[in-house]
Amino acid sequence: MGKISDAVRSFSLSEAYPLILFVLVYGMIVLDLLLAAFCLLLLFCCVVCLCCDDLVPLLLPALLCIALAFLCQPWLGSVGWIFWFILPCAGALLYRFFRDVRRVRLGVTFPGLVAVSLALLLGGVGRLPASDYFSAASLYHIFGLGPLLLFLYLLIRSNVDVPRAYHVGDRIAGAMYLCAVLLGFCILRAYLMNADLLAGDGELSDIVQKAIPWRNLVANMMVLLLPFVFYYARRQHLLHLLPACLLYLMMAVSGSRGAIVCGFFAMLLGVFYLVYHRRRAGLIVLSGLLAVAGLVFLSRGWIVQAIDELLNFHYFGFNGEHFFETNVFNLFNESRYKLWIRSIEDFRNAPLFGQGLGYCGNADIFANGKLTISWYHSMIPQIIGSMGIVGILAYGYQLFIQTRLALRMRHTAYAGALVMAYVNLLVYSQIDPGLFSPLPFGIMGVLFMTLLEAEAGEAGLLRRDTGFGRVFFRMFAHRSRAAAPGEK
Repeated sequence: MGKISDAVRSFSLSEAYPLILFVLVYGMIVLDLLLAAFCLLLLFCCVVCLCCDDLVPLLLPALLCIALAFLCQPWLGSVGWIFWFILPCAGALLYRFFRDVRRVRLGVTFPGLVAVSLALLLGGVGRLPASDYFSAASLYHIFGLGPLLLFLYLLIRSNVDVPRAYHVGDRIAGAMYLCAVLLGFCILRAYLMNADLLAGDGELSDIVQKAIPWRNLVANMMVLLLPFVFYYARRQHLLHLLPACLLYLMMAVSGSRGAIVCGFFAMLLGVFYLVYHRRRAGLIVLSGLLAVAGLVFLSRGWIVQAIDELLNFHYFGFNGEHFFETNVFNLFNESRYKLWIRSIEDFRNAPLFGQGLGYCGNADIFANGKLTISWYHSMIPQIIGSMGIVGILAYGYQLFIQTRLALRMRHTAYAGALVMAYVNLLVYSQIDPGLFSPLPFGIMGVLFMTLLEAEAGEAGLLRRDTGFGRVFFRMFAHRSRAAAPGEK
């Protein structure tokens, strides 16, 4: 058994490990063995979790599992036997958690997670019927955005002090980069495999609607991963800017409006990050942007036509009973606009704790599906309508802590990529559920912030002389090894 563990540990830390895993998974996708690849990755996650002290190698297979879950989304929930592959993986994570939790040194963002968890639990109290509060969808989101993220936070923090002989930023950014490339390949492959849909009077939207049902999840996940491509462009070579541009192109042709808008913002943020305090890089990038602008101008007719073909199927109206397709965009018929207005009404009716995540009163605007709540499709109205004043204070406090950490810590290239990824997630969360979707976006948010804490070192540790620190350490001092001020 010891030899097997040593072999797994040696392989997972090798330079060839990420490329071998990437090629294996992509090969299985090409062969349409999606479920087999998903199960294989789950088992591999379980093995790595049990055999390796260092959990960083777990990141790549976990990200690839998320990618495959997107591709399998239309029918994954109906495959009951998949539970027998998820169960051992969950058991391995619980084993690692209880084994290593005593090593945890709490970070500065932990109080914000606790505050948000309490706001989620209190959401709708005194207003929401018990049947709605305890519905499967409501409990999934309450515990998925609260205790589950606290569990993940503590699991990552317990592994921060493991000795490592490699550059953590390079390894983590590399896993994110490879996952982004895999998702980009999947979009490109969908076009290549369904090119016949363009025959005759076919349009690009035919491919988008029939061959890429997972477009929104995949493309918006790529928005979060894009900063790590820019990290390699800054740390390694400017040529990595080319894959970044190609990945944005894949996001655009996916037909996801959110990814087109948020991806463009991510590209602008990434370019600024790339050229910051680097004059030569700035001149090269400026030359490239001018060349791209020239190509766009020369191809403007084709681009406008392609955009119209990709997005015209998104236009909907609402007659009070059901949605109907239109040919013209109208803001006042957009469900997001209606939900913004509704969130203010919900806040007025339940100002303290909000209507709760299980509230179904907005189904007339946007009906929820299986294990989904009646989202407001934007983070701010979701907080206002679902959690009221308590939620506003909790999420405001969390954002304040996170912003203070980002400003106070040492600004390395790796820290910059993590901050960009989290900012992209916040931007995306203004036009979609985003951070209110536990898997994967809630988990990705906690991952980015916990890694940022670890990169901050002592500046990222929770101190005993803070208000929350005094209360927490008094209650759990015998269970926690979190550092006092100045403690190494």
